[in-house]
Amino acid sequence: MQSDRNTLFDYAKGIGIILVVYGHVARGVFNAGIPIDKDFYTLVDSVLYSFHMPLFFFLSGLFFLGTLEKRGYNGMMRGKLNTVFYPYVLWSLLQGGIEAGLASYTNGTTSLGEVFALLWQPRAQFWFLYTLFGMFAFAGILYWKSSPLWTGFVLAMGTTIYFYGLAPIDLFVFNSFANYFVFFALGVSAAPLKPYLAPLRFWFLPLAALVFIASQWTWLEQPIDTHGVAQKLISLGLAVSGIGFVLALSQRLAGWNWKWLAYVGQHSMEIYLIHILASSGARIALQKGLGITNADVHLVVGMLFGIGVPLLVAFAAQRGGIKWLFAAPRMRPA
Repeated sequence: MQSDRNTLFDYAKGIGIILVVYGHVARGVFNAGIPIDKDFYTLVDSVLYSFHMPLFFFLSGLFFLGTLEKRGYNGMMRGKLNTVFYPYVLWSLLQGGIEAGLASYTNGTTSLGEVFALLWQPRAQFWFLYTLFGMFAFAGILYWKSSPLWTGFVLAMGTTIYFYGLAPIDLFVFNSFANYFVFFALGVSAAPLKPYLAPLRFWFLPLAALVFIASQWTWLEQPIDTHGVAQKLISLGLAVSGIGFVLALSQRLAGWNWKWLAYVGQHSMEIYLIHILASSGARIALQKGLGITNADVHLVVGMLFGIGVPLLVAFAAQRGGIKWLFAAPRMRPA
């Protein structure tokens, strides 16, 4: 049963990372000035960015207490140094260096100063790893108790911070924590429900889909002039409905045994680290080298490269003894 539940969450990560890659590929196409249906692009972009990153913080929270109880705070943080912070630093330098060197060919104007500011100002997609590592460090102290009452209290605190922020502190690490810790804490609080997620009843998916579509339609088709707490409340509702829909869809797809999607989810970290380089490289080759400006071609090729290249690199790293690309090499005793 444990294996089934883990597979369910691999499916969820697979769906999430595919959405991440698509969002970045589409934004790259749009920012490069390639003709694209602006209304469709804006619609999909709004929907994706309302929930796909909260989904990953939620999934991280689901397994947090289990890791903390098994390894202790020091053991957990050693593991996160190796598997989160190390690849954050390595790939921030690799991608940033390449972007700075090829600035004349890309959509951005990356400088080496921006690259080396990674300890206080993360760049590009790496903000997630930076925020997640800090979240693990803080949560390991905050969750000194694991009772439902205490985890509920932390969730309430995270929700309050989400609505009101950590003013007057205005630093990236605090701002990102305020925006996303609520989803991590929601995952922690939902962790006891994991045994009940695999055998969800057949009606849960249509119900979750209905709630998700209705919430998105209400927000997009009947926009309300909101700001502050009201805006945050709407954003929280959209994110939670999206997370619920992905979990329900993952349960159904796991039942259909789409193993390729689970495989993609198992390698979501490698895809997250490399997909910008791979998909941007494909876009530059198509647009600058071959003169292709068809948006559909760019989207399809960008997705294939953004997912396929990282999977090939992950396979090569596993078989070729270069695992240090994704996790810190273990030091052998003298």
